[in-house]
Amino acid sequence: MANITREPKQATEVDKAVGAHIRMARRRSGLTQKDLAERLNLSFQQVQKYEKGMNRVAAGTLADIAAVLDVPIQSFFPDEARDHGGDRLSFTTMVELKAECRRLVNGFKDRDQLEAAHIVLRTLGARGD
Repeated sequence: MANITREPKQATEVDKAVGAHIRMARRRSGLTQKDLAERLNLSFQQVQKYEKGMNRVAAGTLADIAAVLDVPIQSFFPDEARDHGGDRLSFTTMVELKAECRRLVNGFKDRDQLEAAHIVLRTLGARGD
């Protein structure tokens, strides 16, 4: 089981991913941020913060958003939240691993390091894993 460390109430990469999916569902429904906020009895600024991943969305609020947008709550989580061919990595773990990979790659100062990482990543991608 993974140990998660973060500041209390601090938004994470998962919160950003959920927020982006809220935004997509809202747009598909034809609602503005103001419309959604009014139906949830929130300020449009709060909806905006949820969509940008600046604020974490409580489980109850996420359920309310799903009800207003008439979508299943799981639609706010990408396919990565589901089983990966027997690997039971949680959605949080997958998102955090991807974020860490981006940070590592962005930290490369040397072209040789970047080219080596590219070869490794391309090889792994070709395996279909």
